[in-house]
Amino acid sequence: MHKSAPLCLLISGLTLTACNNGGTPTPPLKTDFVQPTAIEGTVQLITVSNTATVHLRTKDGLTTVSSAPIKAVNSQYTFSLPLPSAALTSKLESISVTSLYQQIISGGDCTGTIQVDDLVAKIYVLSGLELVDGTTVTNLLSITVSSLGESSERSLNSWVYSLSNVTMTGTQSCPDGKNNIANIHFKPGWNAFQFSSGKNGGIYQSVDPTKTVWRQF
Repeated sequence: MHKSAPLCLLISGLTLTACNNGGTPTPPLKTDFVQPTAIEGTVQLITVSNTATVHLRTKDGLTTVSSAPIKAVNSQYTFSLPLPSAALTSKLESISVTSLYQQIISGGDCTGTIQVDDLVAKIYVLSGLELVDGTTVTNLLSITVSSLGESSERSLNSWVYSLSNVTMTGTQSCPDGKNNIANIHFKPGWNAFQFSSGKNGGIYQSVDPTKTVWRQF
């Protein structure tokens, strides 16, 4: 049974550089994000039957805490998965804000500061889903990868449940002219989160909920 990887491990696998063009200022912190109540998604697979469902399972992979049917609309396979309640969310994979912070900051000769107001806060991370189609189970991520020449741009969508308000903001500039930018504000409850990386570095930010595309992982 598939077990979703913690957000920090997924980010680590996607990061192209530990450290956007040098001198890029940190965007003003946005705190009026809409909190999601469901994941509105489209599955990009060649074929999906009309009885297929999407599942969110507990951290041990044994229990489904939310599920939704796949619907075929204009040749697209869509779903709307309700995000679980607080009680059910506690059965998902949890990490400390410290783990996310340590993934963002860079060592070496990078300068600048990423500030966080609560390192001990605990968050629950939802990055992977399962598509169950008969006896076939497919692991899904909402990830986008694009290439132009020798460079690649990647983004990963995740959903984070926070027990408290958490803010992480700042920019680290590295000698190679690349930056790490954090513009994160988690409210109590569910939050949409996106990590993007490419030739200019990495951006970690809270975002408004939007329809997402899910692919086999």
